[in-house]
Amino acid sequence: MLGEGHRLKISSHVLKQPSAQFSSDLLDHFDLILAMDEQMVEAMLEGYEGEEREYYARKVFLLSSFATYPSTAQLTQTGGLALLESELRECVALELETLRNSIKPSIANVQPNEDFNNWLTMTNHIIISVAGLVAYLIDANPDDLEEQWLD
Repeated sequence: MLGEGHRLKISSHVLKQPSAQFSSDLLDHFDLILAMDEQMVEAMLEGYEGEEREYYARKVFLLSSFATYPSTAQLTQTGGLALLESELRECVALELETLRNSIKPSIANVQPNEDFNNWLTMTNHIIISVAGLVAYLIDANPDDLEEQWLD
């Protein structure tokens, strides 16, 4: 895993640090909460019923749901407006359409020492999903966002 992280230019300390823990009060502090799989979504919404559950469920998204947000043209674009750096674009380029059409809701449970090919596929799913999330956030931000930060 560290070798693949190095190839993708991910610092080893990022791969070694413990997972962040979810706390239900985060649902009140953020408009968008990401989960890696359906079990995480259910755990986040555990204890909420009826309208309250529906309200919070609108804030929780599977990371993989963003894989189809950008077009193939956006994912393969080069230059200053590219969603993916060249190394990441190369990782997913050969199987981009297959990956986009087969995104699985559970992308969090594969370990590189168990099945390296599945781990690479999961990594590529995450790359595409994060690119889609970035595109979504860019599209969702108001034009005056920087002005709001300065206030």
